[in-house]
Amino acid sequence: MTLALAAVCSDGVVIVEDTALTRMDTFELLRHDDKLRGVIRNVIFGYEGQDNLYDIFVKCVVGELVMLRDDVAQRYTTTNMISKFRDIISTLRSITYSFRLSIFVARQFPGNGKSDLNLLLENGQTKLIQTWETIGSGKSVADPIVKNFWRKKGVMNMRT
Repeated sequence: MTLALAAVCSDGVVIVEDTALTRMDTFELLRHDDKLRGVIRNVIFGYEGQDNLYDIFVKCVVGELVMLRDDVAQRYTTTNMISKFRDIISTLRSITYSFRLSIFVARQFPGNGKSDLNLLLENGQTKLIQTWETIGSGKSVADPIVKNFWRKKGVMNMRT
């Protein structure tokens, strides 16, 4: 069972995720590995789905960052970053027969201290998360628990 939980807190954003990598068809445990990646300063990715597609996604992001860093018109900025990630997801969807990948994108903006949390959905859409969200096969089990906790606790602080 895969489960990733992401939440917007009063002082930032947080992603928590299991480490089990399993076969998509039988859920047989293959190995444990980190699923969170920080390949861009102040940006963390977490995912559920096909780990090989996630690896390709991360490599595409890094490749584009390097290729476009000197192109003032096309380089990554805080305003175009999510749409560029969405474009990479769309490209991956167009070249693979079986596509299963959803990605949390947690961003911290040091200048004003604000953070945001987005979910790149496997259908190519993006969703701005205002409070919390879970993804993965464990979603149906986790959602009622988190919903009850969140309702009781209210706004979260990363230190609680």
